[in-house]
Amino acid sequence: MAGFVKMTYARVKHFPEVYGLSYVAYQREQKPGGFPSAGYPEVFKTVAEADDRPVSLTPELEEFWLRLLAEGSGLPRDKVLAAYSNLTSDGKAFCDRGSWQNGYQSAPLGENLGNEPMKFPTIIGCGMTVNVISGQLRIGGKDVHKIECFNSLNPATLKATYKSRWWMIYQAPIGYFDPYPLGTVGTFPQLNDRPVLIPLMAHGKSYCYIESKWLEFLPFGTVVPVYPYYPTKELSMNGTARTTTGRVKVFSAVQGVETGKYIAALTVFEWKVKQNNWLQLLDNTWVNCGTSFQYANILTYPTTTPPPPPPVGKKLKNIIDVYDDGSIVVKPQ
Repeated sequence: MAGFVKMTYARVKHFPEVYGLSYVAYQREQKPGGFPSAGYPEVFKTVAEADDRPVSLTPELEEFWLRLLAEGSGLPRDKVLAAYSNLTSDGKAFCDRGSWQNGYQSAPLGENLGNEPMKFPTIIGCGMTVNVISGQLRIGGKDVHKIECFNSLNPATLKATYKSRWWMIYQAPIGYFDPYPLGTVGTFPQLNDRPVLIPLMAHGKSYCYIESKWLEFLPFGTVVPVYPYYPTKELSMNGTARTTTGRVKVFSAVQGVETGKYIAALTVFEWKVKQNNWLQLLDNTWVNCGTSFQYANILTYPTTTPPPPPPVGKKLKNIIDVYDDGSIVVKPQ
């Protein structure tokens, strides 16, 4: 097809996949006492070049972001503005100290009009699918890849939609502490758990750099974007695993007897029992993960609810009669 460009997609891994800890658990280890919340945006900054600086959120760029939030949620402007106010407030991951609460302008919110616009650093969301546009490079002593993003100074950015440029937009993820150590991932609550869309955007550049360790390259033909939220809060009661790049056979309750069914490549599934390298699914069928788990990787282990307390019985007082012949009779009082 004329004009067709083959893109190289990769999924941005979650913190448990890189560090073996949920986002909150990892941050608590790095900054003891600094992350009291049980849930926090699972995002991180790009690898910066010397001339990088945050995006200035002009009124036009603010309206662009608001339009994305409306596109993802389908909610009216007043609901979207309330969510936007929260996202861009002081101490949040996206504008942090460059927020409207720190004296910077937000035109749609009517805050600090005439002041310098809010500042928006280039932030990557875990779970997003990105377009990789370089081989591995070396910047600042780190192995990195270049990925495509919005150029804040390009007028074409203002016309983009999630449908047309989804690989530069992500659904904001929340990383939760429980169950320790891997935690779970969920959606932002600000738009009634509907997608909260965040643009991956740089000042004056159409690219940014990500450390290579965060990327899982997707085979050509993968359905993209891949589902970003796993392991999810909804799956936290059972274990979760994910197939690698090939489909995996499903066996009957008798291990070794094939059912003729498969789990597709790059699919997250639930399991409840592990026996060596076998995982039992919720319907009692099994999958073999391979001797070194090369067919499927375990993401989380089952969590259990505490057993219910024993039923509270009545306290009874008894009378014990001991007779001369040595016999004992217990009688209720």
